[in-house]
Amino acid sequence: MSHLEIGQSIMTIFELVEFETNRQMTIRNKKKAGGSKIFGDVWVSYLIREQATSMCRLLAKVIVRYPAGPIGWMGRTLLPWGDLIMMRRQLLNFKILAECTTTGV
Repeated sequence: MSHLEIGQSIMTIFELVEFETNRQMTIRNKKKAGGSKIFGDVWVSYLIREQATSMCRLLAKVIVRYPAGPIGWMGRTLLPWGDLIMMRRQLLNFKILAECTTTGV
């Protein structure tokens, strides 16, 4: 995705709320998507930190405000495990894409 705009749809259920080109982006689950009733209010930020001339570190931060009641309890119990699996896959995909861009593949 080469052109970002606030409000742009990301990964179907998220929208872009803030970004700084080649530095950071923050997404939030869409309020009208059904997932917000189950998962609550979910914010995810990605930040690129330069480590050396040809290296960087990608940091991800997830903040969740779970809904009240039994649904919130289930979310607090299950969502972190699902997020661990999905976030790992997503970071590996970012790694592959970054390496392809760097090597020109």
